[in-house]
Amino acid sequence: MKSTHAHGLLWYETTFFEKLVTSYLKIASVVLALFGAIKIGSSLTQSKILLQIDPIFGYSNGTVIIAVGIIEIYLALHLSLIRSVVNRMLILASLVASFTLYRLEIKISNHPTPCKCLGAAVDWFPWLARYESTITTSVLLFFGLSFLYLLVPLLRRIKSLGGGTY
Repeated sequence: MKSTHAHGLLWYETTFFEKLVTSYLKIASVVLALFGAIKIGSSLTQSKILLQIDPIFGYSNGTVIIAVGIIEIYLALHLSLIRSVVNRMLILASLVASFTLYRLEIKISNHPTPCKCLGAAVDWFPWLARYESTITTSVLLFFGLSFLYLLVPLLRRIKSLGGGTY
C-alpha cells in the first residue's frame, strides 16, 4: 500500500517533495562551495601534503586539490543558477560518482594513505587530520544516498508531469 497524505497525493507529488529536493540542492551547493574554498585556500600554503604526488592522477596534490576546488566552486554556482532540477541532480550525481570512483581506486590500489581531500586544511586545524577521511566520506555518503532516495520519486514526478523541464 502506498503512503499518502490527507489529500490523497503520494508524498512525492506534493510541494513538500519539491521543497525537499530544492533544500537538498541548496545544501549541496553550499557544501561544495565551502569544500572548494577550503581546497583552494589550502592549496595556497606551503604544506608538505601539497608537494606529494597524487596516486591516481600523478600530479602534485597541490595541483589536483586546486583543480578540484575550482571545479567544486564552479559546480556549486551551477547548482545555484540552473533552473532544471533534473540537470542539477545529474551534476551532483556525476560529482558523487567521480569522487566515489576516485576513492575506490585508492582503495583497490592499496595506497597507504587515504584521500587528502581537504589538502593543507589539516594543518590549520590539528583535530581535522584525525577526522578528515571520516568527514569527507560521510558527506559523500550523505549526498550519494540522498540522491538515490530522491531519484525514483523525482523520475515518477517528471513522468506524471509529462516530462518537461522540471
